[in-house]
Amino acid sequence: MNLDLRRLVPTDAAALRALRIEAFTHHPREFRSTPAEEAAEPLAALEATLARDCYLGLFDGETLAGATGLAIEPRAKLAHKATVKGVFVRQSHRGQGGAEGLLRALLAEAAGKVEAVHLSVSDGNGPALRLYTRLGFVIWATEPRALKLADGTFVDEMSMVRRVTAVG
Repeated sequence: MNLDLRRLVPTDAAALRALRIEAFTHHPREFRSTPAEEAAEPLAALEATLARDCYLGLFDGETLAGATGLAIEPRAKLAHKATVKGVFVRQSHRGQGGAEGLLRALLAEAAGKVEAVHLSVSDGNGPALRLYTRLGFVIWATEPRALKLADGTFVDEMSMVRRVTAVG
């Protein structure tokens, strides 16, 4: 299977929304939003996000198989930081290095623009934690009971950071 990586543009919003709904449905412990919240968001809002922030997609032909995003803080005192906005690769496309490729490309986008990239990972998500650690992210805090699932289960989240090439 040949997977291609490219930057997402506003016309990719519907495909990204479908992928995100799939992620939120099948992995409620790993994401902060619910499928219903994602479906209720106007598509124009996601189009605006894709125009503003850097989102990368992993494609199998014309099919979006994975995605991640990077949001750079807009306020002057925070503009040295960016946040990874979710990482997801469809089950059928896992095991091929897609998530690592997406994150490496995202870190390359961040280099020279920010000094630090932040993300969060839920407890119990060993594969993601191992990937993030391998790419140089370190845990700097854990938030107990960060998420409360529909069944009343709580999920802790670990905050991670990776330094990148300094701006300027």
